Amino acid sequence: MKNRMHWWVGTVLGSASLALVFGASSLSAAPTVATAYTISNDTNGNSVLVFNFDGDALTAGPVVPTGGLGTGGQEPDFALANAHVLQLSDDGKLLFVCNPGSDT
Repeated sequence: MKNRMHWWVGTVLGSASLALVFGASSLSAAPTVATAYTISNDTNGNSVLVFNFDGDALTAGPVVPTGGLGTGGQEPDFALANAHVLQLSDDGKLLFVCNPGSDT
């Protein structure tokens, strides 16, 4: 039961902290099929990590500081503090990010 709960929490966290956006991007030379965003969750300074997928390979893109702090993935509130920390606008032009370590 405990292993199943850890698997479920890990699946939920992985899904909540990674947003895929389909469309073209000017961040790489090859046409981008999808862009993935996640946070570093660093306690010294949170950042958005950008990854581009060109259909064959996933490549690291820019690292964008958010100006806030992450939690460092520490329990007991890791799951709650990091749920839905990234939200892409409906038109795909804006990415909203929460900093769970500094409540911003």
